Amino acid sequence: MRRSLLFAAPLFLAASVSVQGLGLDDFQVVTQQTYVTDYIFRGVKETGSAIQTEAEISLNDRHLWGQGDGTVYLGGWANFPVKQDDGDNQIQGYVGYDWSPPQTDKVSFDVGLTVYWHPDGADTADDRTHEGFLGVIFREFGIYGVSAGSYLIHDTDLKTTTALPFVNFRTDLANWGQPQITFEFDAYTGFTSGRKGSESYNYYGVKTAVGYDINEVAGVGVGMGYEDNKGTSRRGNNLFGEASISLGF
Repeated sequence: MRRSLLFAAPLFLAASVSVQGLGLDDFQVVTQQTYVTDYIFRGVKETGSAIQTEAEISLNDRHLWGQGDGTVYLGGWANFPVKQDDGDNQIQGYVGYDWSPPQTDKVSFDVGLTVYWHPDGADTADDRTHEGFLGVIFREFGIYGVSAGSYLIHDTDLKTTTALPFVNFRTDLANWGQPQITFEFDAYTGFTSGRKGSESYNYYGVKTAVGYDINEVAGVGVGMGYEDNKGTSRRGNNLFGEASISLGF
């Protein structure tokens, strides 16, 4: 699933550009570099300050099977702690399909697979895990700028299942003559049920960010958030900040 949609992502900012020369108007490439004060994953602090990098390509499905109602996407993401003794590196790869019913863009369904890899781990089965996900998203349902939805995520290796409902508000400052400035606020919670020795717990968080579009293919942003968890002894009560730059190619 797209990290920029799941709030584990650095910021909502993403710059993109169409590949006009190939005749693929709906083909996009997005890259993002982010500095975070702490890397928080589902309410648990994984590392301290880190550099995060992400790249994603997406293509409207009319170029694949002629429908035009969905987008196929493929991406990779990585977290590299600034200090070597402050947690392990983590790499993720994901592929998915985001589809909206014909004649509407107010609701979409997102399905796909994420692979997690800890290259610095002990080379056990838990260092490379696989998650399937299914989500439904309602966009601007009667309230300008407000979207909501939920994801169901299952890890086939750790035998954990997570439900992740969320609410998002996003707007720009076009009414004040600054359409290149965007404000976003997210509130979310998660419920993780674990088997095979994995913990069951819940978590919650809020996040706000401000972005500025430098031009059609570049943007910068800053944000801050808070996440905590209940039902686990792992590190919670986390306040974090971040700054990012996004580029399109």
